[in-house]
Amino acid sequence: MTIVLKVILCFFLIPIIIPSSTVNAKRLNSGIHGTKHHPKFIGSVENITIPIGKEATLTCNVENLGNHRVAWLRADPEVTLLTLETSIIVKDNRLRVTNDINKLWSLHIKNVTENDRGTYMCEVNSEPMISRKAYLDILVPPSIVDNETSSDTVLDERSKLSLHCKANGYPTPVIIWRREDGKNLSTGFIGASKVEGEYLNISQVTRDDMGAYLCIASNGVLPSRSKRIFVQVNFPPKIRAGQLSFGAAKGSHVDLQCEVEASPKPMTSWIRKDQMLFASKKYKIEEIVNFYNVTMKLRINDLEEKDFAAYKCVAKNTLGEREGRLRVYEIPSTTPFPVRSTSSTHKPSRKVFTASTATIFSPGNNRKDEKVKSNSMREMAQKRESLNGNNVNKKSNYDQTNVFSGSNEIKSSGVMIKQLGYNGLKILTMAGFITVFTWW
Repeated sequence: MTIVLKVILCFFLIPIIIPSSTVNAKRLNSGIHGTKHHPKFIGSVENITIPIGKEATLTCNVENLGNHRVAWLRADPEVTLLTLETSIIVKDNRLRVTNDINKLWSLHIKNVTENDRGTYMCEVNSEPMISRKAYLDILVPPSIVDNETSSDTVLDERSKLSLHCKANGYPTPVIIWRREDGKNLSTGFIGASKVEGEYLNISQVTRDDMGAYLCIASNGVLPSRSKRIFVQVNFPPKIRAGQLSFGAAKGSHVDLQCEVEASPKPMTSWIRKDQMLFASKKYKIEEIVNFYNVTMKLRINDLEEKDFAAYKCVAKNTLGEREGRLRVYEIPSTTPFPVRSTSSTHKPSRKVFTASTATIFSPGNNRKDEKVKSNSMREMAQKRESLNGNNVNKKSNYDQTNVFSGSNEIKSSGVMIKQLGYNGLKILTMAGFITVFTWW
């Protein structure tokens, strides 16, 4: 039975496999040879482009097929019979053939791979034999070749950096480099946020070049692929102190601070008089790390005499050691002046300087001159009193008393001014003018 099937199979395959130029005389027609209608293709078989892993469908449209047979063949790299009508010839369970009313013959290939890329042929075993070809193109998304791509890199500042990224895919992927933080690349191109090519070269790296770099491969087939490469640039510590001297009073506290740049991360410490300080109730030590920047903080509580001294902030890594010097000095504590209460309604007693021979001041003259003038004026008044009689003496005594005792008071803007008598005013007019000081 097996031999019979092989003979029948060979009978139908010979016209397809052997070129028509050598088998035209031997080809057997199927009973309709010489009829008016021969098989023919309607249109062409379209080329297919499909991503890897999908299902590809190649279709040919045959008219007037009659008793002829349709076969699908792989034309490259060598001719291989795949199917005959709806039967699968090769051992590939991904293949199947569908037929629509004996016209549309479709070859289905599930889960296509790169090996399926090539030329396919739909053939009819007519006389002469007719066929149509189509190309199946398989798209492959990019993939990073790890063993040919740079990994995380450590180098010293001012060294040369060269990173390589290798990717496969179809079509050939395009490689783009960029920084993960979005900063520009130091490649000599101003404002270059990305660089295209398998290699990224930086002639002299600095601490600003430290960070993560992304190698991104894309070819229009999703998804794109990328690899993260971290570049660490090592350099010795550098210390900056914004303020070098700190003043504080006893019993208060003071905050010291140093800014450090170093890579790898340094060991830090605070030192006073060659003794290292440790965190305690007295000392609060804090360290804030931001990439290669380190902020050192020291708070000294309850300041006492021994705390007013010089301090050092020290940073050390494998490439060197640096220190910053700061000083804490004492400032006297300030005692606030007592504040007079404004709620009291008590009015302080006022003090009034009365005009007398010893307390008369005049602009442009000293006290001695004023005393002499005052005595002269008194003598003149006494002589005048003796001439005018007793009444005049009373009036003069009254006026003179008013002059030197300030009997009548007049308030002006909160200041008490002594009203002088008539004769006294005349005397003052002759001598100049008197300023009477009065305050509350």
